[in-house]
Amino acid sequence: MAPVKVLNDILILVGGVIPAQDFPKLKEMGVANIYGPGSMTNDIVEFIKTHVKK
Repeated sequence: MAPVKVLNDILILVGGVIPAQDFPKLKEMGVANIYGPGSMTNDIVEFIKTHVKK
């Protein structure tokens, strides 16, 4: 996978059917959080509210 460009003002989230063994590499590449099937929308919204710079 190509590395995610380092940008301090962009919050990168990924979702879908992603193998658990890929999580550490995605985090290393700059992904802030990973959401799989069944993730609660409220949890995602709260994560965004907590981590987005105002």
